[in-house]
Amino acid sequence: MTYAKQELSLLNKIVDDIDLQLKEFNEIVPYEYNKDAYSPRLVNLFLTTCTVIESFCKLIQVECNLPTLEKNGGIRGLLKNIDKNGVLSNMEWITDFNEHFQPFDGVYDWWSKNNDAKHDLKTNILNIKYRDVLTTIVALHSLERLANAKFDEIKPVIGLDLLNIATWEKKSNRWYKTTHDLFHTFTAPRSI
Repeated sequence: MTYAKQELSLLNKIVDDIDLQLKEFNEIVPYEYNKDAYSPRLVNLFLTTCTVIESFCKLIQVECNLPTLEKNGGIRGLLKNIDKNGVLSNMEWITDFNEHFQPFDGVYDWWSKNNDAKHDLKTNILNIKYRDVLTTIVALHSLERLANAKFDEIKPVIGLDLLNIATWEKKSNRWYKTTHDLFHTFTAPRSI
């Protein structure tokens, strides 16, 4: 097992735990009726999810031989490199009650809230709402889907093909389910 596969295995376990935490929270506070809810538990889930998103981005960067960004590129710059062909921005998730999520819209409001909370938690903590948590978890699952396709045992996606929309159009029928069951539909990237 390569180092990257070991790292992916660990990250997948963390994603499962994040999903379980969301599922448990959603049983107590249903998202459908509480999209603007604030909770310290949601803030912890949000910050953890953003940290794991950063790890997935770096794993994909290494595995796809993407260039290291200059000092001010940060994760937004890395996400733009990963999404150069629209592989992330064309992913869509839909809840059971028909709410659409596309976290890679180029604005990355959820990432801004993460940075704001990290740099001034007491001022910005109340800005993290339930919808922001779901948006980050959807972003996490999108990146997880890319990374896992890279190491698929049957048909791994080689090199930069991982970031090519045409590759995903061929593989869009792959079954994918989240543990928390809030999303019934995932749409793989498609050419515009």
